[in-house]
Amino acid sequence: MFCRHLKLRYDNLVRTQLQGHPHLAIELRGSVDAASDMLRQSELNTKEVHGATVSEISPKLADLSLIMRSAAPSKLLMHLANYPNGICGKLIACFGKMGGIALRRKVRTDAVKCLTALECYLIAHKEAQEHTRAILVAHGASDGFLSEVNSVSQESTASMKLAAEYVETLKKLNIAGESLLQLEEGLRARRTALELVSRMMKHIHHQAHEGAINAREEHKLLHELEKDAQRLREGVGPSLDGLQGSTQGPIAMSDVKTFMLLFKEKHDAMIKRVDESNNYSDLRTPWCSFQKIHGDMEHEKAAMAGPDGVTEGAKTAAHQSCGSSRPRAFSRPKGRSRRRRARS
Repeated sequence: MFCRHLKLRYDNLVRTQLQGHPHLAIELRGSVDAASDMLRQSELNTKEVHGATVSEISPKLADLSLIMRSAAPSKLLMHLANYPNGICGKLIACFGKMGGIALRRKVRTDAVKCLTALECYLIAHKEAQEHTRAILVAHGASDGFLSEVNSVSQESTASMKLAAEYVETLKKLNIAGESLLQLEEGLRARRTALELVSRMMKHIHHQAHEGAINAREEHKLLHELEKDAQRLREGVGPSLDGLQGSTQGPIAMSDVKTFMLLFKEKHDAMIKRVDESNNYSDLRTPWCSFQKIHGDMEHEKAAMAGPDGVTEGAKTAAHQSCGSSRPRAFSRPKGRSRRRRARS
């Protein structure tokens, strides 16, 4: 249920915070599905502990780890930062002031994507906690869901704390005189304005449905509001002065190098902290590995098979055919089942 509400919150943010970021909206929603799959897959993973093979079960939702990877610094900008005098750097320099302005826009886009992803993550998790608790806690006393809801909420709150710390860290950085705090304030102002426009559109639809205004007036008002929303959506990295950072001018390659290297350092450090808190071995798989993060049916059958190669289903069928009940070893613990039900 928690994951379902998370995806609904991201869908709602498409009209406000995620305006102008269609790919990021898809990645945020997909991170919930991928993290849910990893949660199920973790029950099949094993690791060696003091010579013994034990199951690696991590009860945490690793969507923040996936979001941090989606919002990582651009590879092109990192290449420019590592090789400022390379071919790409010289090609940008050939365009003079125009190239410097385009480069600043690209750097601002990278920073805005990361800030937007984290802000949406914080908003979605907070609202998903509230909705999940409101629905399940009412039945917690009779169904035993209260402890499970508290556990899921605590895990979500711990991840939110890490994300909030990283946002505060990013606010201290600056892009050649323009602080990321200014970018964050511009994003917040645009989100508030788009929310107001969205509510006004709903109110106009309601008034037309009630007969307070006719269809022509409704169309005219909605057309004006859509023009306002379009102006708000234009450009990436809004600023409080409404000029989209155009007054900052071109950016020097040395400033790009300074910002991107520091941004990369902070981002990698936070990814490490988040991965350690989740403790998923799948997230530590090398990038060049051909191992799948999400196992297929053959992988699951192999993991469930015993030393004699017989799967759990075959053993269960054999027990039932002999008239015996299902052995306790193959039953799922009730606590884990409830926790997964509260998340799904």
